[in-house]
Amino acid sequence: MGEMMRNGELTKWRCVRSTDKHFQLLPEKVSDTLLNFSYDVVGVFLPDHLLYGKISENESFLKIISGDPMKEIQRRRDKPENVAETSKSSIGHMLNYLREYHFCLESGKLLNCKKRSTCSPHLTWRDMKSFRDYCRENSRDPDDYDLKDIVGL
Repeated sequence: MGEMMRNGELTKWRCVRSTDKHFQLLPEKVSDTLLNFSYDVVGVFLPDHLLYGKISENESFLKIISGDPMKEIQRRRDKPENVAETSKSSIGHMLNYLREYHFCLESGKLLNCKKRSTCSPHLTWRDMKSFRDYCRENSRDPDDYDLKDIVGL
């Protein structure tokens, strides 16, 4: 396990959505940053203190909003759920795409391997998933392994 945690490439590969029992969640700080970025890109970002409740007329954020600031704040308050769902879906698709990459034990890098399912020298997502399933079925620690033992499992 220590080898995996030291290797940033493989750690990225292990991040998943909350529904996958085999791997770790995307760090909350990363997902929050991506979500806030999405809000900003589509024009619905609001500072936390403006998400609910009354708004002071002296609020500095109002000065950067064009048009009717109160209507704009209400519009932004009404939209975040749609943006959040779209962002989460996009992150999920990106992680699924990343799972198609193979991990090269020699270089310690994720590669877009052309051999796909016929590849034998690289560690694949399916290898990891199969190994973790095997460990659960046989009461073994799924975090105690040597990467070389998992390739082609």
